[in-house]
Amino acid sequence: ERSRGLGDVYKRQFLHIIDPAPFIEVAPLLATLALIIILLDSGLSFNIFSLIKNFSKTILFTITCLTLTTLFTTFFFHYIMHWEWLNALLISVITAGTTSITVSYLVSKLSIDHPVKELLMMESVISDVLLITAAIIIIEIIVTKQVNIKHGASTLASSFSIALVIAIFLAIFWVYILGKHRTKLSYVATVGILFILYALVEYLRGSGAIAVLVF
Repeated sequence: ERSRGLGDVYKRQFLHIIDPAPFIEVAPLLATLALIIILLDSGLSFNIFSLIKNFSKTILFTITCLTLTTLFTTFFFHYIMHWEWLNALLISVITAGTTSITVSYLVSKLSIDHPVKELLMMESVISDVLLITAAIIIIEIIVTKQVNIKHGASTLASSFSIALVIAIFLAIFWVYILGKHRTKLSYVATVGILFILYALVEYLRGSGAIAVLVF
């Protein structure tokens, strides 16, 4: 009843000119499409040698940002809002990361050095994988009341490895295909292949975003 009441209020506030229901249904698809296109364009502009050279710095930067943000938010929810530790940690992990779609778009519009853009892009993608894995682990701990570090490590490792292996093999195959049959529709065909790659990797419990960026 309360939800219905709030819904009626929102309808009256916005005159119900646009029904949000159809947009909510297609939102995941549109978000995935935007993520794939943005990561494709960003990945094509990356310097692979620069990425390899600065990968350790990227990991250190990502872990530092996530750790400080998560700790601060956890302490805030526990001591100020009086939440339980695990619940505070869960909401902290969920809100700690920067979304790849948002970061990719904003970085492309900023007049900053290219290495900084690469650092921020990689940080956003890696943090997505780390935080999703962390959230799953925390939820399992809350439900089962047991801490399984081995399971969490294997989940994180498999998420990265599945994405890397499939993306690299598909990328090599696709470069060969484009070399044999280059047309004006190559970019559109590449986006289509990335949809298949993203769906396959996500189905196998890997990180679709990592796979697209590696591709």
